[in-house]
Amino acid sequence: MALSKYQDDLDFGTNFRKKEADKEGGNANIFETEIHSGVYRGTIMIELDRVGKGEDDGFKMEISNAEKKRRILLFIDSLRMLWSAGRQTRFLSDISPKFVAAALMNSKTPVFLESVKVDAKTQTKVDMPLLNSVVNDYKKYIQAHTFAVQDSIFEKQEGMVSLADGFAEIEKWVEGYYKD
Repeated sequence: MALSKYQDDLDFGTNFRKKEADKEGGNANIFETEIHSGVYRGTIMIELDRVGKGEDDGFKMEISNAEKKRRILLFIDSLRMLWSAGRQTRFLSDISPKFVAAALMNSKTPVFLESVKVDAKTQTKVDMPLLNSVVNDYKKYIQAHTFAVQDSIFEKQEGMVSLADGFAEIEKWVEGYYKD
């Protein structure tokens, strides 16, 4: 979900392939693309107790804790480097996280789902009082939490750590959950 307004930018282009153009009398296909640069919010929920388990027609399957841990840590690594393949040559989009609000919970509720907001004018300051109020409201269910920020994008505030430290904390939660 975009946290910033669409700024009405357009990119005009033409699809012109020599081979096809010769067949069609040289007509090019003119198109426009809406361009937007902004701050987006998304949610990912990993249910650690359900990873690597399944049942189908009475057949139960469960993988080892070591394999579960390996898969989740790989997923977290891929999330850190998330990118878009579409039109990458023209637009160089980067959708990797620049701010992360994460919690290790004993309840399956995405408490930060709609709580990440940024300053409307500058788009560089995360609303930390709002996030801290969520932590306080759900403290009974939150075992641990972290707010991680890339401070080249967002203003680093009290209670925030670097993205590297935030992801390291999340990885520790996974390691602790699947300890042998």
